[in-house]
Amino acid sequence: MVIVAPEQVTVGPEQVTVAPEQVTVSPEQVTVVPEQVTGAPEQVTVGPEQVTVAPEQVTVAPEQVTVTPEQVTVAPEQVTVAPEQVTVTPEQVTVTPEQVTVTPDWNYLHIWTYLPAIYFLSVAVASHRYR
Repeated sequence: MVIVAPEQVTVGPEQVTVAPEQVTVSPEQVTVVPEQVTGAPEQVTVGPEQVTVAPEQVTVAPEQVTVTPEQVTVAPEQVTVAPEQVTVTPEQVTVTPEQVTVTPDWNYLHIWTYLPAIYFLSVAVASHRYR
């Protein structure tokens, strides 16, 4: 699970859904078009329950949106982790024998195993020659 702080989340207006009961309209925010009203506009009183607001008419500023970490869902493919942010302990590493590749050791350590045999073979050849 990935935990994201609210300040790391950017929410655009198109991602916000506002239910009509969440909208509060004050009388000074209502514009009455004179041709839609019979009588003088100043005689018209409109209550909030008489106002219908479509979601596309609502503009929400990012600072008005509060998002808790529980409300954020991040897909694993959306997460990018830099290598320097990863720490692996030896206990977390498992290697199977199939994953191990042994390359030949090209240093001269293998000579020490043959040296006594070469020495005694050389002594035997030399002693036969100088008899």
